[in-house]
Amino acid sequence: MRAKHSVLVELVKYYNVLVRIIQDPNASKFHAKPYAIYHSRFESVLWLDSDNIPVRDPTYLFEAPEFVKHGAIFWPDFWRPAIDTPFNVHQQSALWTLLDMPFTDMFEQESGQLLVNRSRSQAALSKLMFYSAHMPRLITDWQLVWGDKDLFRLAWLNTSTPFYMVQHLVALGGLYDEDEKFFCGVSMIQRDPVGDIIFMHRNQAKLTGRRDQKPLITHLQKFTGGDGTAASLVRDLDKYRVQCKMRRLGQYTCFLLNPRAPDGNGTPSLILSLENTKYLPIEQHAIGFSIEGRGLFNKEEEAEVAKIETDAQAMQDEEAAAIIRARERSEKQTRGIFGIVVVVALGLWLRWQWMRRCRKSRPKLETKNSSVAVPAESSPSHVSLTVDPSSPETSGSSTAVFSGASYSSRRRNSSFQLDD
Repeated sequence: MRAKHSVLVELVKYYNVLVRIIQDPNASKFHAKPYAIYHSRFESVLWLDSDNIPVRDPTYLFEAPEFVKHGAIFWPDFWRPAIDTPFNVHQQSALWTLLDMPFTDMFEQESGQLLVNRSRSQAALSKLMFYSAHMPRLITDWQLVWGDKDLFRLAWLNTSTPFYMVQHLVALGGLYDEDEKFFCGVSMIQRDPVGDIIFMHRNQAKLTGRRDQKPLITHLQKFTGGDGTAASLVRDLDKYRVQCKMRRLGQYTCFLLNPRAPDGNGTPSLILSLENTKYLPIEQHAIGFSIEGRGLFNKEEEAEVAKIETDAQAMQDEEAAAIIRARERSEKQTRGIFGIVVVVALGLWLRWQWMRRCRKSRPKLETKNSSVAVPAESSPSHVSLTVDPSSPETSGSSTAVFSGASYSSRRRNSSFQLDD
């Protein structure tokens, strides 16, 4: 099957490029990467994502001592699962049970660039294809990993196949606003095994081929922890943490080093201008190539890409609107809670004022010293009743005398008459 896309036709015709069409319907999107490497006809393969810009000819990596010794070179991502990760590769993840392997404390993998010797990695490549192509794809469908980025190191680890992970931390390339003191990273700056910059992976701002594209990698932010020794760098690794901000400096997403380390101090970092370096012209060349490539599109291809861009922009706008709605709901709830607190506090204050006025207006009772003579022989609750039927004054009747004393001084001795 011959290539039909205008760009591929151009590459085959004028640049001696060999194009092989993937006909397996399951090898689509990011699953095409393991498929292409597994079925490659080359002994050693250097894979680069289409948004990855090498700053020099990268073929020298095939002769790097690390590649010659191990047979594979991988590059790190921002995240270290034992410390901080937005993905499900942390120590408590079901991933490790599913893969039947122990948790490995190392930086996650960034698969925008891969260097693999196929003959020395056959077992790992077979495991990789099982992870990527075997149905059901539990690892990716359950989002235990993000896309293909960690499938490679997991396959190599699970088969005990040697590989070399570059030991230099990822730096960030992007824009810097001096007034806001804000850095917006749109590119991952990867180094070779000796520490020289080799790749600028512009994965947060894709090269679209539009003529209004502008260079975005004008500054570099790097971690400066440690004092130059390996032990000090290991000591300060916990301070290396990356965060994401949305819609700043005209970009949809911005990655940057967290300005605060876990201990509360500032993160050791440095922001450098790339204005007078070779890196800024390299990005401009890449933009020019993308514009040239899009200029080859026919009407159908241009319409297809334009629709993809429109859909992506609509999705971003909807996400932004959802964020705004969520923020408005949160603010509304905050205002509602504040209003309730104010009403309750006002009610308690008014009640306190009312009780205070009531106490002030209540009449005071004046008491005077008083004494009541009570016979010593009678207790306050003593009652005596005397009946004298022989009294001449009470003929036809009986006279009873009731006497008593109570706690109240208003009680008096009293007498009453009982009929026979």
